[in-house]
Formats: sequence, structure tokens, C-alpha cells
Amino acid sequence: MGCRLRRVLSNDAAPLRIRVAASLVLLFAQPLTRIVCLTTDDSLHDCQQVHLRLGDPTSSLPTPSPTSSWITSARSRLTLWR
Repeated sequence: MGCRLRRVLSNDAAPLRIRVAASLVLLFAQPLTRIVCLTTDDSLHDCQQVHLRLGDPTSSLPTPSPTSSWITSARSRLTLWR
């Protein structure tokens, strides 16, 4: 998985939403069908951490990480997948 995740994180040619989805699949072993159903409401932010509502309890993203930065960026544009 480490090699695949490194490729996802360093692939600047892929669209942001593809890199976010792929990194979430690799980090949290979530099926792609679950990932594409996420909305901005499933992305929670506090002062220092990004959390995703993948179940109960929420899942914390490692920070700092490209994935948490991408989620924050996507959320600021009011869209994740749609």
C-alpha cells in the first residue's frame, strides 16, 4: 500500500478529486462506492484536525498530509465529488 499511496500523493497529473478518492480508499479501506457518496457535510474541521464521517466515530486524517490539505481545499470550493 505504501508504494501505491506514494504514487497517488505525487501524481500531480491526476485531478484533485481522483487523488482524494484514491488516497481515502488506500488509507481507510473504504469501498469507492462509499467514498463517492461523501459530501462537504461529511468533512469536519477543527483548529488542527480534519475528520471524515465514514462511520461512528468519525475518522481523523493524518496531519499534516496532502490528503487533509486536499479535503480542506475541496471543501473551501463547496464540493467534494459533485
